[in-house]
Amino acid sequence: MPEITKKCSKCSRCLPMTEHFYFRNKRSKDGFGGKCKECLGSTFQHRHHAPEGLKRCCICKEDLPIGMFHKNRSNKDGLGKECKDCKSIAFKKWREQNLDKMAALHKKWRKNNPQKELMIYYRHLLSKNNLEATLTSSQWEEIKMAFNNKCAYCGEEAPLQKEHFVPLSKGGVFTHNNIIPACGPCNRAKHDRYFEEWYPFYQHYSKKREKFILSYLGYVGDIQQLSLMH
Repeated sequence: MPEITKKCSKCSRCLPMTEHFYFRNKRSKDGFGGKCKECLGSTFQHRHHAPEGLKRCCICKEDLPIGMFHKNRSNKDGLGKECKDCKSIAFKKWREQNLDKMAALHKKWRKNNPQKELMIYYRHLLSKNNLEATLTSSQWEEIKMAFNNKCAYCGEEAPLQKEHFVPLSKGGVFTHNNIIPACGPCNRAKHDRYFEEWYPFYQHYSKKREKFILSYLGYVGDIQQLSLMH
């Protein structure tokens, strides 16, 4: 019976396909690795072993403290192959090459997620001014349901926006007890004015809706009492 041989992918020699010349590899069709043991042996002999507490970056080839590497559970040592500095440089280069693509994807996401985009903007604005921002998507859905998915000011069924009862410019916060649903025209009409100085003179004013808004937000008493809070 003729001896079965296998060509080494590195040295191109045809050697007997046995464990004497090749390592076993379950992923391979023939059950053996592509390189012979001799070729792999020379590779193993030159493999670098970093001193204890250090790790060699695969890009800059320097032995660095393990704190200079990001965590990566897929690797045996639980660390990434490249150091943080090299990874940062590589990411910046990738971002520059894909800037237009990223901008297009971001624009598409903003178009498909206008409410989420608005929430991110509000949280950024409030964080910048050290104000509270805790409104969640589920809370926003509850608020709209409480107003029967209608504008709190005019009572019309229309695309609803998050309206700050106390304006951001006057110290209002982005929380469930300061947000009510409003249509675009009403939201723009109120702008950054206080409720009590605007709503009683608004063309769509309703005493019934006024009482419900104040009751829902937890205010006690009439508008005159509310004005004392400012």
